[in-house]
Amino acid sequence: MAFFKGGYQRPFLPQRRLYSQNQQPSPHVMFYKNYARPLGKVMLYALATYYGLDLAWWKLNSNEEEAEKKAELEALAASLK
Repeated sequence: MAFFKGGYQRPFLPQRRLYSQNQQPSPHVMFYKNYARPLGKVMLYALATYYGLDLAWWKLNSNEEEAEKKAELEALAASLK
């Protein structure tokens, strides 16, 4: 077993670049590079706000229905006495 001082080193293989440095990217690609992150953040905040308000409305509505049922039961109990 041989131990190498520097460890294993991969042989140098030059990589080919599939694009040219002088060519401009398409407007379609530039739109997504420029606006994808801000639009994603806006959509995330909008969804979080929507679902947060929906949850709050659901909770308030269930409390209101529970209070109405409780009042109705108290009225029925009072009519029986």
